[in-house]
Parts: sequence; structure tokens; C-alpha cells
Amino acid sequence: MRYEAIEAELAHEFPELAVAIQRFYDSGESGAYILFEDLFRIYVAELLATAESPHRQRKLAQVFRFVDAMLESGGEVENLAFISIFRGPARRLAPVRQAVLGFSCGGRT
Repeated sequence: MRYEAIEAELAHEFPELAVAIQRFYDSGESGAYILFEDLFRIYVAELLATAESPHRQRKLAQVFRFVDAMLESGGEVENLAFISIFRGPARRLAPVRQAVLGFSCGGRT
């Protein structure tokens, strides 16, 4: 994975986030760290909070493969994974999810 293409790789790997990613850019936000902190981390948190199901297990496996590939990439992509995914709780969780992103993984809002 290359840092310059990581945002496109996220959109390719998780097409269900396409609308949320577009809303992120439409809101005036930009940058991989903000995108991963305010969107992808929330997506992962929502999956983890969702009731056990085969769909949840498939999506979590996909998330873990993606994050593992980020970590194995080294450099700035590895830093992005550590900082945006593993560092502390998501900022502005409810307002971002509800007002800007408008998605929920498990029917929760």
C-alpha cells in the first residue's frame, strides 16, 4: 500500500463507504489521517458494536486484513494505521456519524 493512494484503496476495499467518503470530502474535510480517524475508525467501532452475525464476521475479517496490510506496508501507511485506528477513541463520534457521514453498520444511529 502507498500513502498517496490509501484513500482510494479504502474506497475500493469498502465500497459501502463510498457515500460516506464523498460526504467527508463534500464537508470540506481532507487528508488520510482525518478520513481514517473520523470515518474508518467509526466504521470499525460500529461493526464491533453490532450483534454477532455472518455478515459482521465477514466485514470484520475484511477490516483486519486491510489494517494488517497497512501495518505491513511500513512507513507512513503503517503510521496511519497506528495513529488513526489504534490511538484512543474516535473524535466527535456521534456528530460525525449522524450529521456528516450518515451511516450505521448495525442499524444503530
